[in-house]
Amino acid sequence: MANSSFFANDGVSVDLQTTFKNSVADAQAAQTAAEAAQAAALVSQNAAAASAVDATNNGAAQVTLAEAQVALATTQAGLATSNGAAQVALATTQAGLATSNGAAQVTLAQAQVALATTEATNAATSASNSSTSETNAQASEDEAEAWAQKTDGEAVTGEGYSSKAWATGGTGIDNQSGAGSAQDWAVKASTSTVDGSELSSKAYAIGDMNRGSAGAHSAKDWASYVSGNLTVDGTYKSARKYAEEAAASAASASGSLSSFQDVYLGDGSSDPSTGHTAGDIFFNTTVNKLKYYNGSAWVAIEAPDANAATNGFAIAMATAL
Repeated sequence: MANSSFFANDGVSVDLQTTFKNSVADAQAAQTAAEAAQAAALVSQNAAAASAVDATNNGAAQVTLAEAQVALATTQAGLATSNGAAQVALATTQAGLATSNGAAQVTLAQAQVALATTEATNAATSASNSSTSETNAQASEDEAEAWAQKTDGEAVTGEGYSSKAWATGGTGIDNQSGAGSAQDWAVKASTSTVDGSELSSKAYAIGDMNRGSAGAHSAKDWASYVSGNLTVDGTYKSARKYAEEAAASAASASGSLSSFQDVYLGDGSSDPSTGHTAGDIFFNTTVNKLKYYNGSAWVAIEAPDANAATNGFAIAMATAL
């Protein structure tokens, strides 16, 4: 008898296996029934033969009956054989269909396995790419943070310093030639330079460096520094100091003018007769001469030559000045 479980481990579905097994069982049962019918037919044939013997003994009627029984038995055997063959053919067809369907199911299952494998591979690749992207994103975030606020060296080695370092200072920026933070350039005290050579804007604006000696000085000192007669840079004084000295000179000049105006009585065609004292001077336009009053008379101020002055001229000029 054929083995009905040869698809058990080939990946075919349980329902298909059950159908196939049932079909095979039915075919086997049909074959068994056909064999039983053949056996029965043989028995009938034997009985018919026996009946024929009896018929010989019992007469023509018995022969006829026996022949009829043999014919019936032969027909039954043929029917049994036909039915058994039909059952076997049906079982074979069902087995073929089961085999075809099972193969299709196997092919489908293999395709699904291949698809699942591909999807798993793609998922693993996506996971790997995602991990790489995450790593790259973290690296970018770290670098961006370094460019924003790192102050203990370059943000990226060999590429420069962070915004915060340039803004408020840091290693590699402070007191370095060609560098210096924006904060230091703005407000660093005048006692030290920003980059080893230059002072801050605040120092140049209001600092007190190098007073009285050569070097850099603040705009404030050039504008308003005054300390006795000290200069800003050892040579020049502040604008305020020069203004104060100019004011003092103007005041002195004004006093001198007032003093001169006290003794100079102006000009006229005749000498003044009242309102004058010794030492006053007057220009007489009639004789075109400058005169001075000696206490009793107006005396012309004359020089005997271009290189000498009379006593009166000397006295008049000394009085005027």
